[in-house]
Amino acid sequence: MIGRPREKNIDIPNLYTTYHPRMRKMYWRYRHPITGKFHSLGADETQARLIAIEANSRIAEQRTRQILAISDRIATDKDESITVATWLDRYWNIQKERLDQGEIQLATYRQKKKPIALMRQKLALLPLDKVGTRDLVSILDEYKTAGQSRMAQVVRSVFSDIFKEAQHAGEVPPGYNPALATKRPKTRIKRQRLTLD
Repeated sequence: MIGRPREKNIDIPNLYTTYHPRMRKMYWRYRHPITGKFHSLGADETQARLIAIEANSRIAEQRTRQILAISDRIATDKDESITVATWLDRYWNIQKERLDQGEIQLATYRQKKKPIALMRQKLALLPLDKVGTRDLVSILDEYKTAGQSRMAQVVRSVFSDIFKEAQHAGEVPPGYNPALATKRPKTRIKRQRLTLD
């Protein structure tokens, strides 16, 4: 006689096991948190765990986007500031248009990608007009302490451009640019010219 199936210690939300008595195997399945439907993931535990983690993160990301869209709609109706994440989406579209029209080069366009991702990661939910110099300095200091002063300069210039575009679009008051108040990182030249002697 086969013993009863033992409970698995599952620490991932929406991931469940089921025992198949005829096959004498434990199968994994994922319950979609919105629809409530179960989706079979097979018998491989590591694969099932990876799929469940990925599914949970995608659903959480989707919910965050929906919450941001609703809060931004309410903010614009009340004549308040939109979030940083919403503005960065618009800013990135502006940069794509500038690239298509030949105003900026492809290298410049690519160079802006990392600073935008950094700002989104650190300040996404903050209202755009509440971003202060201290918030931007904390990001720039990470590069300075890592000895990447040139990258800190690039990040600062992109932050400055983000707020210039926001001023132009009317999302922040005229003259509001906390990136300009940050100290410009200095790069020390480490190479020298060699003379023939």
